[in-house]
Amino acid sequence: NQQEFNLQAANKVDLRIILYASSIESFLNEGAYAVTGLIYPDKVCEEIILFSLGGAIQVKNSYISASHS
Repeated sequence: NQQEFNLQAANKVDLRIILYASSIESFLNEGAYAVTGLIYPDKVCEEIILFSLGGAIQVKNSYISASHS
């Protein structure tokens, strides 16, 4: 399943991704766009890949935080 955001050549965006055991939520520009998807992983997630179609992207600030609740 693929989801796309059309940003009309935005120079800067705020992207927040929340990953749970069986779902992923993506929020763009403090919730202006939001997407939730169900996932069914068969193994532990070892990496997250961000990419752009038709242009370069630069990640300025990032962090990963694990929740053990």
